[in-house]
Amino acid sequence: MSAKLKQHLTSSTPLPSDAYTTRGTHVTRNPANKFAVLVGINYHGTRNPLEGCINDVKSHYRTLTEHFGFAKQNIRVLTDHRGSTSLPTSKNIKEAIDWLISSCKDGDLIFFSFSGHGSQMACTDGSEADGKDEILCPLDLGNDPASWRANAISDNHLNQKFHDELPVGARCVLVFDCCHSGTIADLPFSRGLGDSDGMARRPSRSFSQTFEAREEAAPEDVPDKPRYLTPPPEMAAEIAAVDKAAAANVTRSRGFASLALRDAGDAMPPSKDVWAISACMDNQFAIDATIDGKRQGAMTWALLQALKENGWELQYTPLLKSMRSRMKGRFESQNPQISTTRDELFEHFYLGTQETADDPFAQAIRTLGKLKVESEAQNLKLQKECCELKEEKDSLLEKNKQQQFERQGELPSVS
Repeated sequence: MSAKLKQHLTSSTPLPSDAYTTRGTHVTRNPANKFAVLVGINYHGTRNPLEGCINDVKSHYRTLTEHFGFAKQNIRVLTDHRGSTSLPTSKNIKEAIDWLISSCKDGDLIFFSFSGHGSQMACTDGSEADGKDEILCPLDLGNDPASWRANAISDNHLNQKFHDELPVGARCVLVFDCCHSGTIADLPFSRGLGDSDGMARRPSRSFSQTFEAREEAAPEDVPDKPRYLTPPPEMAAEIAAVDKAAAANVTRSRGFASLALRDAGDAMPPSKDVWAISACMDNQFAIDATIDGKRQGAMTWALLQALKENGWELQYTPLLKSMRSRMKGRFESQNPQISTTRDELFEHFYLGTQETADDPFAQAIRTLGKLKVESEAQNLKLQKECCELKEEKDSLLEKNKQQQFERQGELPSVS
């Protein structure tokens, strides 16, 4: 961590101890439990600072607590504001994600947002059709390849946590306001630009009151800035090589998920209900801008404005259309994306505003999902047992055959 960054983080009086909760042991539970992790990084004192990411966190925090029933003690916040005791380092972000996953169960809802820099790295495991992993850039992402490989938070990690490890029957909403975030959750169904209705279909800790209220105002003439971190030269060269190789082939359509997930899309358990809202396509930049006198992410602003003007109840498909319409003109160079695990989930409401855990239909869907997962697991177990029995049978037959040869004195010589 640079000396300039350390000076920024320690140069002012810390917030009161109740300004935010990062590791509280008390968890509020009700029939539909809701948990959230909000990450905002302005990268003060680094080579590429931003100004609106912490404001995004404040906006999400107020929205969750005032309009969607999230208890303050069920929200963890990681920012690099002055005096923060829970910095958004790679380790802290990953631990917060683990807390989020471990806190929820069947019927619960979790929310994760990231506002900060996004970037790309060359993919080394062959799971990405375009040869590149999309990444989140934590505060401790340095300027050297070793730091990037150790600290970058990849799309593969996010998918493993928010899809693979999500409890059956739980719901998960992800919001990424950073560059190159189109497929960062690696979900198989995505909507963006395309057909006649303007949508492409492709399988593809609580704040103190003073902290909540204070927004970082900015003059309107401050230039817009991309939320993008340039890779170290060595890694940039690797990406350039990938792009050169891809130019000779048919590359992935914008918004597609990883190869592995795209191939297995229909096999995903229906109870894994995950939505990801991304600021832009994989090859685009997300903008940090001054809007209405406040520095913030253009996508976060469009998202929350669309919800506000529709009484905080809006399905994902019209939500995306409304966001797009607000971003025409000044921000039309970035195209927000929404991806999910099943095509029909685009017709659900943002954060389930018209769904409850007590809804018999919703319970039936979750039960069917659990039964399918359990059935598939049982089938795999039976297949394994059958294979083991067959191997045991073959071994016994071979042993009997050898014994017969020995009794008859016809045991063939071993060459």
